[in-house]
Amino acid sequence: MTLPFETQWGTVVLPAGNCSFTIQSATDSSLIEVRNAQGQPVMITSSYGVSEGKLSDASLLIVLRSGGKGTVRSLYLRELGMTFYYPRPKGEKQFVAQAPELLQRVPVSVSGK
Repeated sequence: MTLPFETQWGTVVLPAGNCSFTIQSATDSSLIEVRNAQGQPVMITSSYGVSEGKLSDASLLIVLRSGGKGTVRSLYLRELGMTFYYPRPKGEKQFVAQAPELLQRVPVSVSGK
């Protein structure tokens, strides 16, 4: 997937650009290994919850955008029929999106083993 801007995902800040990820387990506390364009791995846990069911015809990352930065709110994987949710970072001020462009859907390509 390609992040169009700097994005916070859990406790990790990823630079804009290409990155890939691997899901270690598809459970309520799913562990995801994300690699940026340089191949540096970071681990992210979805401890905020998981839901099942179809959200979209394509897998995608839902990012809340503010200025030139984003925060991952959820990851939907169509192939698993699961959505993984991520909390707002601690200390981040809560705000209500006032324009449609604040919610960005980043397409995700999925491949299995």
